[in-house]
Amino acid sequence: MKTNTKQTPSWSDTNWRAVASHMSKGFKDAVNLSSTVNFFVKSDKLQKLFVQCFLLNGAIFVGSVVILDYLAAPIFVSAFGGSTPSNETMLHDKTVNTLSRSFSLLKNDANVKFFWIYPLYTLSFLFNAIWYGEIAKISYELNEKRKAQIQRRAGGTPAPPAQQAPNLSFRKAIVDKITDQIYLNILLLFFVIQQSVASYIPFIGTFLEFLTFTWYSAFYSFQFLWSYHSEINLQKQLEYFERHWAYMLGFGAPPALASYFFPFFINAGIWAMLFPVFIVLAIRSSPPSIKGDMPPLHVFHYSKKVSNFIITCFKRTQQKRSRTLQQQQAAQEVQSVKFNLPKTE
Repeated sequence: MKTNTKQTPSWSDTNWRAVASHMSKGFKDAVNLSSTVNFFVKSDKLQKLFVQCFLLNGAIFVGSVVILDYLAAPIFVSAFGGSTPSNETMLHDKTVNTLSRSFSLLKNDANVKFFWIYPLYTLSFLFNAIWYGEIAKISYELNEKRKAQIQRRAGGTPAPPAQQAPNLSFRKAIVDKITDQIYLNILLLFFVIQQSVASYIPFIGTFLEFLTFTWYSAFYSFQFLWSYHSEINLQKQLEYFERHWAYMLGFGAPPALASYFFPFFINAGIWAMLFPVFIVLAIRSSPPSIKGDMPPLHVFHYSKKVSNFIITCFKRTQQKRSRTLQQQQAAQEVQSVKFNLPKTE
């Protein structure tokens, strides 16, 4: 058994029944909404946060996009888009012209997005980042209590909560965490770019774009769970994800299906509105172990290459700048020493 885990299986030896089973397990875990009901029942704060996410992303953001694009703009265009009949009075002409100028923003999609959609999208993004973290924290604590209760009922000793790795100093742990977060943001940025590029591939572009979006949804969901395990650094997270690619494909399918087939801003609002549920589901999930008959799928291969290249270039630039500063300081010290040397007769 140990030999199988060390050797990388080939695709020719892949157990496709196991792949289908893992995908099915991931999909079932992602739609197991009954498992999250207890969390929402036990925590009033969790209920409040979920309602806030629903109102901001669903009612306000998606609602405003739908109203502007599908109600207000068509009504205005049909009412004021045509020419005014010649037998209308001058007063009516002035009224129509005034209304036309006042509501001209509705006819200009760029103006609507600039003055309303983009600011609201940015605002919701900032609030979501805060709320998602709080939802994950509460859900993780509730899940740890649940697992401890199950172990006590079974007569076992509850496992201690995850703590900081003992072999790392606090300062190094903070630096590593910040470094991982910067690298993660760069990685996900290029993964999204990879998704957009894939959509332009003839015949299979739409399928590849959806596939990439599915894995993105799953990875982002599990990010909140992994953040509470300091021993699982970003590299281990990526390796784990690429080993469990079939399960993650199944888990990411429901949020992707719910927010893929609409225009961009509606998709973004629906995804942000439903995402708190998948944070809880990821924390409650139990991915099956890999038995060696399923090779890893390097989903982040190209994103990692580009991210590593950028990080390497940045480090080289910083090292070059540091050497230049050191040389300048050394030259200044030499000049100051020469200037302060006593003159010989």
